[in-house]
Amino acid sequence: MDIVNQVSLQHVMLREPLTSVDLIRSAISHYSSKNYHAAVDEFKQSLEALLKEIPECKRLCSITYDNDSRNVPSIAESLDFYDQFAKIYGSVAECRYDCMEKYNSKLSGDEDYLPALLNFLQFSAFKAGDVVLAAAAAKTHLAISPSDVTMANNLKYYAAKTAEIDALPGVIDLLSSNSHDTDLLTTIVGKREMKRRLKNKMKVILGDTRSLDDLVLDSDTITWNL
Repeated sequence: MDIVNQVSLQHVMLREPLTSVDLIRSAISHYSSKNYHAAVDEFKQSLEALLKEIPECKRLCSITYDNDSRNVPSIAESLDFYDQFAKIYGSVAECRYDCMEKYNSKLSGDEDYLPALLNFLQFSAFKAGDVVLAAAAAKTHLAISPSDVTMANNLKYYAAKTAEIDALPGVIDLLSSNSHDTDLLTTIVGKREMKRRLKNKMKVILGDTRSLDDLVLDSDTITWNL
């Protein structure tokens, strides 16, 4: 092996894995160039990375005091065990809740990170000729935002072209986890505070996983949500 190839191999071996944000930005570049096959590959990789990064973030929340990675204080530091326990428990709940929220500032536009990723994926897959993947992405998007009429219309269009449509299972599991974290944090901070935090936000934090089979699709016109 020549020195150039050795250096290249070492660079690849030492390079940190690309994050979901790195991949989605690269995919958007392909999308903007109408290179839809390449865009689909990287949007899928971005989603796969996200489904690993968020659980890992939540795991780390259990071994750190807060998002600044300070150590969990000793119970001995407080005379009131229950106050100290509530402080630690609340901090972990806040940290887990923020694992998804922190991605929402990574992209420009009004749509949150995960629904935007699914939206790009469904359209790119359609343009690349993968109707099954496009349908799955659209159905999963509707698990986050059931009232999105445009995406519902897209799903109806796909349903006419493919026999069976399944939502992306990894995302549904993530939404269920987010729903649990939201319920937990609501118990700690109260319903009023949670309503304030969720004001004008999509249900990506809540993780609304109601049955998509009950959706009413009443339009034959496909309209793209981009």
